[in-house]
Amino acid sequence: MEENIKIHKISFIDDFKEIISLTKQAVKFSRFVNEKDIDEYATKFFLDAYKESSISLGLYLDGTLKGLILFHYLKEEVINKDFPNEVYLSLLNKFNNYKYLENNYVYRETCEALLKEINENFDGEITLFVTDKSCRGRGFGKLLLKECLKEIESLECENIFLTSDSECNFSFYFTYGFKLVKEAKVKYKKEEITVYIESKRLK
Repeated sequence: MEENIKIHKISFIDDFKEIISLTKQAVKFSRFVNEKDIDEYATKFFLDAYKESSISLGLYLDGTLKGLILFHYLKEEVINKDFPNEVYLSLLNKFNNYKYLENNYVYRETCEALLKEINENFDGEITLFVTDKSCRGRGFGKLLLKECLKEIESLECENIFLTSDSECNFSFYFTYGFKLVKEAKVKYKKEEITVYIESKRLK
């Protein structure tokens, strides 16, 4: 039986439950916050990316969000119409002085340092991309990435990038013309992973 799959813009309000579930699958938040705070921190993490997303697509299976991808066009300032500013400000206030966040900044600062070393004039970044673990291996990620790349091309981008790491399938992007341009180790208190910067020229 043919699956009922649709790809269109996500809604933070309507898709909230699935968005937070997917975001938690994309990032190991237990490194940064206590278990009781993970849902709220995942919400903040998603909103950090969503507030500046020029493209925010979801893949829906039978009407339920099963994957999402966000793209930040660096040459254009965007604020999503359904961005929950009051919720975001409340979360910022809670986590600004949160003592367990040191490990989060290690990852972020490592990526920023790599980008400075690359010294490329990127037009945009894929900031979040994840499919639900119950649907992996069915080609949903491929459909979602292809659709996003079509929309990125319509923005007349020439050079884009994304950050991946050794905890995900970073080689997945090679099939779509991305190249690994820089990598570095990120050392947490009890473990170590490798982060990668991957780029793609569209023109």
